Amino acid sequence: MMKTNGSESKKLSRNLVFFSVLLVALLISVWARAEQVTLAWDANAEPDLSGYKVHYGTASGSYTSSVDVHKVTTAIVTGLTAGRTYYFVVTAYNAANNESGYSNQVSYSITMAVTVQSADLDGDGVLNINDAFPNDPTEWRDSDHDGIGDNAEAAASAKQTPDAPLLVSPVNDVVSVMAVLETGAFRTAAAGSSLAKTRWQVFSEDDGMCVLDVQSTTALTRLTVPKLVLEEGTEYYWRAQFTDSMGKISEWSADGYFTTETTGADLNANGILDVQEVAATVDLDRDGVKDNKQLRYIKSVKMEGTSVQIGVSIKGCSTCIGVESIESEDARQLDSYAYGKPKSMPFALINFKIAVAKPGDKAVVKLYFSKAASYFSKWYKYDPVADRWYDFSAYAKFASDRRSVTLTLTDGGPGDADGVANGVIVDPAGVAEADDEIISSGGGGARGRGGGFMASSGAAASPLSRLGLLSLGALVAIVACGRVFSH
Repeated sequence: MMKTNGSESKKLSRNLVFFSVLLVALLISVWARAEQVTLAWDANAEPDLSGYKVHYGTASGSYTSSVDVHKVTTAIVTGLTAGRTYYFVVTAYNAANNESGYSNQVSYSITMAVTVQSADLDGDGVLNINDAFPNDPTEWRDSDHDGIGDNAEAAASAKQTPDAPLLVSPVNDVVSVMAVLETGAFRTAAAGSSLAKTRWQVFSEDDGMCVLDVQSTTALTRLTVPKLVLEEGTEYYWRAQFTDSMGKISEWSADGYFTTETTGADLNANGILDVQEVAATVDLDRDGVKDNKQLRYIKSVKMEGTSVQIGVSIKGCSTCIGVESIESEDARQLDSYAYGKPKSMPFALINFKIAVAKPGDKAVVKLYFSKAASYFSKWYKYDPVADRWYDFSAYAKFASDRRSVTLTLTDGGPGDADGVANGVIVDPAGVAEADDEIISSGGGGARGRGGGFMASSGAAASPLSRLGLLSLGALVAIVACGRVFSH
């Protein structure tokens, strides 16, 4: 009770009576919402009035909580529990902290809201009791109980493509024309995935032309650019792309740049190494004109490690523009142990580059020999990307005198080692002779020892049916680079 005396006590008491009546009248009309109630009353008139306190509890006459609302005439009491009844009174206090007695008591029951819930909240056809995600119509099962729905996990897994390759070398280097392209290790977030194949592309910096576009299942992080694809003293840029064992393809790597060195090995720049040029009197196609007088249409070369000379001619080819370059290679060089390599290659290995009128053109090219090939010889091609040999007889026809062979080659297709239809055909190949020792497994795709044709159950059967033409299971020709140039 507030301490009062005399006339002051009588005045305060009258005010409290008026105050109590107003509290009841106003409280009846207050509104409630979940877990709170609003109270209101008229102000007391005492000059030294300092404020009001609201007292309340869940039992009549027992007020276990109070709040000082200061000198205001409304109060919102919060933190109430739905479904319970609360009892309220108010007191006034003056500047001396003297507090009056309780006003009359009012009560209010906090209504408990009852919500009727749908048996299938998200409408996905799965009852809430069986739905791990009852508010998500796209999910209902969580098989591994990790809080992520199966659909979301499947979608995330589908997006887990391999990381783009990181180019190791060459990057701003000067390298040989048989540049070795190397990437970093394969990386991916997809569990159980491994590197299946790598796509390699090389472009001319000058005009952006794609000069190499191959996919390999063997040269995965390291590829040697085939001979004659690159020119000396020229700037190039390259990139790589991974495909994993699940068929997911990475983004392309950033570009790497390199310049090929100038060796001076072809001082007269006629497309033939100086040490391999034939004598000025040579006329391998026997047309009455010396070969070195018509270098655009025929180039002849000494074959390394042999006494043979070979001329590459485009005479009569309506789609051919010119023989750009030619180079012989000793059959005992780096490809000596390549898979499927014939044991006997008496004419060594020849590489040549032919320019055609437009990308994708077929070219009919004729090779002349300084001596006849044996009757049982075949034309074999070397795949420098997969490092293996295969029978190319389906596209080669020997003359009856065995002094020449006519090849049908396609830019970006059979017979083109650069793998891209770019107006240039690069072809490494050679004459292979069968003998009594023609069985060789070649190490099952790895480098093995020794020669002979590929294993054929003791017969000189062509391995073409097992290798396929240019597919090889290791090299896939890409018809176009698909490059959006920004250089």
